[in-house]
Amino acid sequence: SQLKLVTDNAGDNNHCDHGDWVDAKLQLLNSNSDVEPPTTPSNLTAIAPVSNNYQLSWSASTDDTDSNLSYEIVANGQIIDSTTNLSYLLPALSAGTYTITVQSKDHANNRAASKSIALIYTPCVSTINLTTSDNYTDANLTLKAANTIIATNAVSGSSKVIYQAANNIEFLPGFSVVTGGSFIAKIQGCDN
Repeated sequence: SQLKLVTDNAGDNNHCDHGDWVDAKLQLLNSNSDVEPPTTPSNLTAIAPVSNNYQLSWSASTDDTDSNLSYEIVANGQIIDSTTNLSYLLPALSAGTYTITVQSKDHANNRAASKSIALIYTPCVSTINLTTSDNYTDANLTLKAANTIIATNAVSGSSKVIYQAANNIEFLPGFSVVTGGSFIAKIQGCDN
């Protein structure tokens, strides 16, 4: 809270001693002056991987003072990277379920409310058999099979789900897409 500029006699009396501060100025920067967080990133999507890397994209956040925000990429609660871009190629994923979050941050380290999506990554296998234990609510995913997908599950909420199999997709009794969900079935290979 205090700054002292001191000129002493340097141990050889005080004749001709003086301080020359070269017109130095002190400026008070209040790091707490920016307390407003950026807006939440919107339109977060994940494009299904060709191999096992998802491509994320989102719409920009805005801030009351900063025009160049950064975005933290979080996977299952762990920050994995930060970028100033509006897209990000996730690192290679192993099989599993992931909650991917994008959170904007301004220069004062104010963070926006985060935007998250759930990704279920299943490496390309020969056959995928989906049952009621595989019901998807508010999921954003693509499932790929080298041969066949057999489905008796439900897609609901704001889900955006794609089933992609090289030879055959079977919809058996019990399969449903509830209004509000988006569903696409494609006959094509895993690498497309």
